[in-house]
Amino acid sequence: LAAGTGPVTRAITEIIGDPRAAMAIDPSIGMLTSGRIPAARVNAPAELLPLRSGSFDFISIGFALRHFADLQVVFDECHRVLRPGGRILILEITAPESRLGRAFLGAYMGGVVPLAVRIRTRSARAAELFRYYWETTRDCVRPAVIMETLQSAGFEQPARNVEMGLFSEYTATRR
Repeated sequence: LAAGTGPVTRAITEIIGDPRAAMAIDPSIGMLTSGRIPAARVNAPAELLPLRSGSFDFISIGFALRHFADLQVVFDECHRVLRPGGRILILEITAPESRLGRAFLGAYMGGVVPLAVRIRTRSARAAELFRYYWETTRDCVRPAVIMETLQSAGFEQPARNVEMGLFSEYTATRR
């Protein structure tokens, strides 16, 4: 879900070895058509999936929760289209909880990275996109809310694994 230009979809098709077994769903037709997506493409919002109930074994959402207006509705839809025993995997960048960690990361992601991008690409627009990325990551949904909403949608065994204090991997199973 929220496939964008397809980096997570490409990784999934490489892992499973069959592009026909995957589907990329995104509300932006521009994103779906501008990427190299080796799977079926469906233009639809995550809040209203045009799919049969219980029709998937696995759903992934990569770095996109900040774009959903209502996580409860999205997770309810995910639960609906997964088969019993199906799994959801959510990948997110999570701003640190500590003020010092957030300040350090903010200076780096909101200042250093956009400046480096501007110098490297000579593009003010590219630098602004990286600034925007940090701003939306900084204000992203907190981990406790994600875990509670997964449970509220009926998922079992919600778990969160954190790498490098920044990258969160959420998993859960449909009852």
